[in-house]
Amino acid sequence: MEADLTVEGIYEFRNAFLHVLIDEPAKLMCSEWLRKPTSKEYREATYIFINYLRQNQLHFWIQDTTNLGGVTAEDLKWVAEVLVPVANTSGLLKVARITELDKNLHSFKNLTNPDLFKQTQVEVQQFSTYREAVTWIEEQTW
Repeated sequence: MEADLTVEGIYEFRNAFLHVLIDEPAKLMCSEWLRKPTSKEYREATYIFINYLRQNQLHFWIQDTTNLGGVTAEDLKWVAEVLVPVANTSGLLKVARITELDKNLHSFKNLTNPDLFKQTQVEVQQFSTYREAVTWIEEQTW
């Protein structure tokens, strides 16, 4: 359910497994997994992300994947095929992933077609804290 947080251009979405905050003036999306999603929920979240990327001209995305848990190879491959092309054409510049230990990103890159990433300008980095992720996002290279 999306809610206006009374600040113009700031919107929030929350369900049982995902929390998303959109800051339109900062061109930022923050997402946090509240618990490990099922395969169906993981794919549902992908469409939520795609909708925000298409509608909001976002440049930055901070993903807190601490509670995501392991994702199946099938789901990772599906997300790569569905989400990456949208991210590549959306204007997204930086994705900061917050996690303690993430095998998902490594698996994601190994499972996907390398050509998928050749024409992208999206930088992806992993961090252990929100503060590190924000600091990196703030290092704009315009």
